[in-house]
Amino acid sequence: MSASAAASELAVTYQEVVPTTSTDAGTLVVVTVNDYRYISQGARFAVGIMTGNAFIDADVSFTELPSNRAVGARKYNTSSSAWQGIFAAMTDKQLRSICDEIVRELSQR
Repeated sequence: MSASAAASELAVTYQEVVPTTSTDAGTLVVVTVNDYRYISQGARFAVGIMTGNAFIDADVSFTELPSNRAVGARKYNTSSSAWQGIFAAMTDKQLRSICDEIVRELSQR
């Protein structure tokens, strides 16, 4: 998320738990990963299509701070096909794609 935000000149901070109060203005983004399958580039290169498909299923909610007003929610799903061979999008590329999309959503506000 840091790389995606830096490219758009947005400041981000990471927190393990949802803050109960905030006095700073901003947008709280809560990402809930429902399911995923991690496939590295090395695994895809070494084993090919036998590694299967990489995927991510996540729910993201956006809350305006400090008012704690919910402003939206979105589902993000990514998947790669093992049949695309070693050039299929691995988990790291899928994560970057989701982060870029979240930053685009924030930039539109």
